[in-house]
Amino acid sequence: MALKNSKKKAESPNLLDPLQNPLNDLINSLPNLLWLRTIRSQLLAIKNSGATISQVFVDATQIPGEPVLMGVQVLSVDLNFVVFIQPGSGGSTTITIRLDAIIGWEM
Repeated sequence: MALKNSKKKAESPNLLDPLQNPLNDLINSLPNLLWLRTIRSQLLAIKNSGATISQVFVDATQIPGEPVLMGVQVLSVDLNFVVFIQPGSGGSTTITIRLDAIIGWEM
């Protein structure tokens, strides 16, 4: 007759527990990342075509009425931001906007 071991085996700690919250945050942010990728690729296409955007709509800023993004062209598109230029202005003003602040635009 075999004797059963009455001691419970010590449970090994779950190594993923400390990573669970960051992983959940990353998974939950994927739709936003895909949206930003789409915005980014569309802005790159506009840049490459040289088209002028009639108006860019952005989230509210700390300065009322700023920035004025009318009649702009895309100068460059980075991973997290886009640089617009107003070609008609005297000094060719450049305006940098975070991609996640862009609501939309009108061509």
